[in-house]
Amino acid sequence: MIGASYMIYLSYKIATSKPLDDGPSESQRLTPLTGAMLQFVNGKAWIHDIVLLGSFGTVFGTGILAKMTLIIFSIILCLPFVALWAGFGTFLRNFFTSPESSLMLNRVMGFSLFIVAVWLLV
Repeated sequence: MIGASYMIYLSYKIATSKPLDDGPSESQRLTPLTGAMLQFVNGKAWIHDIVLLGSFGTVFGTGILAKMTLIIFSIILCLPFVALWAGFGTFLRNFFTSPESSLMLNRVMGFSLFIVAVWLLV
């Protein structure tokens, strides 16, 4: 119940937020090295690795070669979807360039989150 109230508050903040400016300046942009270093504190990545090795760790064998094979398969399967996610975000950023379209996106996303929060309460 408390989580749903926070979600309702967050949905309100999203729906009423103003459009972003043109983005960070060149000196504020993240570099690929910074992105790679952020993965060390990325909780989702750690959980993914733990679940992957815990679930499929013995399917390929118990040696280091088996673990490396599993990691390579994971990279081959996950990397295209991460690139697709990033590309989709770039597309949305380019598509919602006007303040009116950005405001509409914020309202739709805020309302969608509100519906999810209400659904959790019911």
